[in-house]
Amino acid sequence: MKVNTCSKINRWIIGLAFLLLPVLNACKKETPETPIEQAKSGKSVFVLNEGTFNWGNASLDLINTETGTLTEDVFMTANKRPLGDVLQSLTFIDKQAWLVVNNSMKIERINPENFISTGIIQPLTSPRYLLPLENKVYVSDLYADKIHILNRQTGAITGGVKCSGWTEEMLLVNNQVWVCNVRKAKVYVIDPQADVITDSITVGDAPRSIVQDNKGQVWVLCEGKIPPGETTGSLWKIDAQSRMVLSSFTFPAKSHPSALCTNADKSSLLFLLNGLYQMPVDAANLPDKPWIEQEQRLFYGLAVNPADNTIWLSDAKDYVQKGEVIQLNPEGTIKASWKAGVAPRAFYFY
Repeated sequence: MKVNTCSKINRWIIGLAFLLLPVLNACKKETPETPIEQAKSGKSVFVLNEGTFNWGNASLDLINTETGTLTEDVFMTANKRPLGDVLQSLTFIDKQAWLVVNNSMKIERINPENFISTGIIQPLTSPRYLLPLENKVYVSDLYADKIHILNRQTGAITGGVKCSGWTEEMLLVNNQVWVCNVRKAKVYVIDPQADVITDSITVGDAPRSIVQDNKGQVWVLCEGKIPPGETTGSLWKIDAQSRMVLSSFTFPAKSHPSALCTNADKSSLLFLLNGLYQMPVDAANLPDKPWIEQEQRLFYGLAVNPADNTIWLSDAKDYVQKGEVIQLNPEGTIKASWKAGVAPRAFYFY
């Protein structure tokens, strides 16, 4: 009988390879993962990159102001999954960071130091901003016709405040919640004990930003309607006690200002309109030209660090490529800049 020697040798080699495989794997060195940058209290800035609508590429970056380094996409690195679609806002609540992911209809709760998710709140219709109260959290919404009410400890959805239309930024004023209603051209006042609307203040078209100054007065920035039916933007000063309009300022035709905030001591307002504007709270008129020219950039996000009064701006470029973050000294000169994710839109200081 003829023996197939080559076949026997091949089977012997294959068997030996299987026996040696665990030994070879044991000898192979593991490549250690690069440790993720940790957020440090008082030295960290969270950069919210909105991402491109419907692309699911929202991301969270971290800037260490001590070292001047930016760490990209820290949520993805920590959780091995993308954050979602359209990162809208962030609120620090009880040693956690609550991330509102608008077009993913959810809120991600994370540990703000290592970015690991501690829970997801969903479904929400189209969440925008959060306002933490004593034992609950209000959530404004684009389409829900209500303010969602969440349990502050568990995140469970427990109810809502009826409020038709698009609700946007909220502010606690004299223990009452003031909320911008974009499509109604009103600021509604809510009693947070009863969870009902008790008053309304008529302002300009599309109120979206609301702040309080160093004299306790409330300012509302109305962006105006975009075409069709375009209207121009306006700025409103309201007495916090009487809720009466003290003054209003109308921008030039077809102007749509955005991103109202105050400087560190709340003595000046800042906002965007094809450039960065600064306006003292006791000014009698709107500034007639930008404090910082936009030039070739597309200013999109704006915030002031209350710890050092530095000004943070973002350049969204074309909303598809990566954007830029710019840090300005209080005097308005550029201190630093970084490449960020797609459409950086907001900054939160930890």
